[in-house]
Amino acid sequence: MHGISKSKHKHLIDALLQLKNLSPATENELNETEGVLHDKVEREGERASDLTATLTEELEELYLTYNITLQSLGIIIKNYDELYKFIKTEYVGKRLKALKKNMPADKEHIDSKSLRDNIHTVYGT
Repeated sequence: MHGISKSKHKHLIDALLQLKNLSPATENELNETEGVLHDKVEREGERASDLTATLTEELEELYLTYNITLQSLGIIIKNYDELYKFIKTEYVGKRLKALKKNMPADKEHIDSKSLRDNIHTVYGT
């Protein structure tokens, strides 16, 4: 997955706008010489300028949806990072430090080993 390039989007929209603004004679000439475009127009039952307008609208709508989703994702990532930091440093970190102070001297004790492993895991990440 990759992001959508704003400049590539803008260039394509500009090209679509230029196509939309072609004179009817030029449009007819393009329809006759460009088989792919002509086939698409016939299938859609639209004139090339109408299809160009439809495609432009669809592309703009998808790009707007992409940007809104990207902003939402940014907020989610920020919230996650803040919560992660709080849990790691304030909640788990302080509790593990307190438990470490009260840890039995017997290093073979099962709870002590598990606690040591958890402390290492939390501070190792």
